[in-house]
Amino acid sequence: MRAPLLLLLGLTPLFAWAATPSPCMERGSAAETNDCAYELRQRVDDRLQARHDQLLAREGTQQRALHRKQFKAWLETRAQRCEIRTRNVRDTPLGEAHFQDCLRDASEQRLRRINEDAAASCTLRHATRPLGEARCGHGRPDAAPAFDF
Repeated sequence: MRAPLLLLLGLTPLFAWAATPSPCMERGSAAETNDCAYELRQRVDDRLQARHDQLLAREGTQQRALHRKQFKAWLETRAQRCEIRTRNVRDTPLGEAHFQDCLRDASEQRLRRINEDAAASCTLRHATRPLGEARCGHGRPDAAPAFDF
């Protein structure tokens, strides 16, 4: 009885730092929870990649290459930050789920930021509009978007 209680108390701080609670934590086994967290993260990453590609579709070759390089650097930084955040629980049965949730949260934040930036300004050429908002103009990009958390 004492070991599960200590494990639960040790995991409690992790639940506090997550931006959104994982819907996967109610799964039957650790393997199912980890698989679920991976699938959820992959779906968000797919949406993020599609939106990023959509915004870059009309950019020139050099701008597109620059933005892709920055996006790749953001992905690497995201993984490093999540590795640090989940370091204390990576060896637990649900460690992988916590790592995947951290990656998912960062991707969701980035996707929101990209959508907000595209909707708020007309700096991205031919930016597609979020539902219910007017289409942005045909202005030139001012600067590369930030790829931080």
